[in-house]
Amino acid sequence: MGQASEMKVNACIRVSIAGFDFVISPLDAVQQQKAQNLKAFFSKEKHGINLRVFSDGEIPDMPIDTRVFSSGSHWQLYRLNRDYCFKITSSEKNKEFISRLAVFPSDFSSSKIYTYSPVGDKGFPLEYPLDQILLIHLSALNKGVLFHACGVVLEKQGLIFVGHSGAGKSTIGGLFSEYKQALILSDDRIVVKKEGSDFRIHGTPWYGSLGLCSPSKARLKKIFFLKKSDKNSITPLSTCESVKRLTSFSFLPYWEKTPLIKTLSTINSIASSKNLCYELSFRPDKSIVGLVEDVL
Repeated sequence: MGQASEMKVNACIRVSIAGFDFVISPLDAVQQQKAQNLKAFFSKEKHGINLRVFSDGEIPDMPIDTRVFSSGSHWQLYRLNRDYCFKITSSEKNKEFISRLAVFPSDFSSSKIYTYSPVGDKGFPLEYPLDQILLIHLSALNKGVLFHACGVVLEKQGLIFVGHSGAGKSTIGGLFSEYKQALILSDDRIVVKKEGSDFRIHGTPWYGSLGLCSPSKARLKKIFFLKKSDKNSITPLSTCESVKRLTSFSFLPYWEKTPLIKTLSTINSIASSKNLCYELSFRPDKSIVGLVEDVL
């Protein structure tokens, strides 16, 4: 029998990302198959944010005329009384339609997610962009930030290499994985959270060209902002410059004042930590691995 036929009807899947637990149900066989992309993040935790899925009909008509935020592309945020309402649109054969509608109470303790496709292709409810929107918001409320970065655990120390697409995040991750057998948490999206007196880095399922990710976490030791060069060098950054760069490479919850302020406060706290933020100019070979080790 195939894998899809062996899956339970209307199953419940539990996922843990960056310390946030999600209980997602019910899912049919097709949705369960699509959820396998999150397999490394499957959890046995019975409690968490309950994401109740409705996939049996069209998206219900709700009075969501008060738009709070628009991404400028395919998702918008509305207010439905005191609830958040995320509307995500897709297109089939040049026809646009609402493919997901997710309703959250203000504390994000649960959700109702409605999914729809005119051709019957039921998507996994917790996929882009809703998965990252949700994690950005939850991180903000819990002294955390989602960064565009590669996360590496080397001898139990957490390092993040920050940069936009093409900056060399996957290259750096590959070098540390090859020459030091370091654990790669993701080469594209990393959560940094304040936990007790320390900051910790958390892996996410959203990886880049390296194709590696892990649900593990580690104490944050250093942050390196990547700059391609013909020679290697490491330059300490001031608090002001660190704030500027961290903000530039973070995913901010622009849609709501309170989580936005909390995110900026967390960024300021990270940047104010001594001997934490550096500019890393590098050439893409194993010599950069030894240079980074020298400052740890």
